[in-house]
Amino acid sequence: MKPFEKLTIDQLDRDLQPLKHAFKKVQNYKSWISIMRNALKMSTYDLANRIGISQSTIISFEHNEIEGKITLESLQKTAEAMGCEVIYAFIPHDSLNSFIDQQMDSVIQDWIKSVNQTMRLEAQELNERQIQQQEIILREELTKKSLRALWKKNEI
Repeated sequence: MKPFEKLTIDQLDRDLQPLKHAFKKVQNYKSWISIMRNALKMSTYDLANRIGISQSTIISFEHNEIEGKITLESLQKTAEAMGCEVIYAFIPHDSLNSFIDQQMDSVIQDWIKSVNQTMRLEAQELNERQIQQQEIILREELTKKSLRALWKKNEI
């Protein structure tokens, strides 16, 4: 991984970590529209009037949000009408660095499996020590390359 790529990944991991913990507390909320509207004691009719749409559209928004089918534009209009803003983010399950490490392991294992299969056919199968050495060499090679190499087949 090139220095700038590593810096970018480390910064994103650092910046997203607090969000990860914050969203764990509220991840079970199915409809932000409904939750915020009810907290404000605002009816679907009143919210619809603030946006300039029909009450049935607000009900549809709430249903579509639960189903994961609402548009960001609809969420933004509705949030604005309730004095809120929509925050859209991708939060890594663990960390971006961890995801990259998993991908690197996968690429290395796929490559070793392929090479070892070919060598087995020629009665030259790698032993455990040789496999470990190859893993180290491949990890060093992949680490020197751009992250782009991790997502392309046959880029080692």
